[in-house]
Amino acid sequence: MPQHATPTRTKPQLRTEATLLTTTQLKDWLGVSKAWIYRWLDDPEFVDRCVINLAAVNSQQRNLRFPDTAVAEFFGIPTDTALLNTKQLMHWLGVGRDWVKDRVKDPEFVERCVINIATKGSSLRKLRFPASAVAEWRGIPADATPKAA
Repeated sequence: MPQHATPTRTKPQLRTEATLLTTTQLKDWLGVSKAWIYRWLDDPEFVDRCVINLAAVNSQQRNLRFPDTAVAEFFGIPTDTALLNTKQLMHWLGVGRDWVKDRVKDPEFVERCVINIATKGSSLRKLRFPASAVAEWRGIPADATPKAA
């Protein structure tokens, strides 16, 4: 009777790649002010999904950390690419502000390449552009695309 190899089972691996960002690191990654972050701390859904308080239980102080993967998921940010603000986008593509304004009026560009990270209820837009999405939309080779830091 032939012997068959017993299939080996592997346990699913938990994703352990998340980095806990400080407020300053989150600010730098998203290109926003600390005031912007503090406004989001008033949003219960954001706090529930994206904030970890490492302070002692009875402490009046906050020691906040933000898992980068949770923040990326909350805002719909791809984690494998650089997230550009308007000025960085203009510099990378060598275009002016009018070019960006025209693209933001294009529904296809907005759907594929724009993330608005403004706080809920804000009349202001806080636009970010995932570099890989813009590159794909414009036909720019991957090796010429800014990478995530």
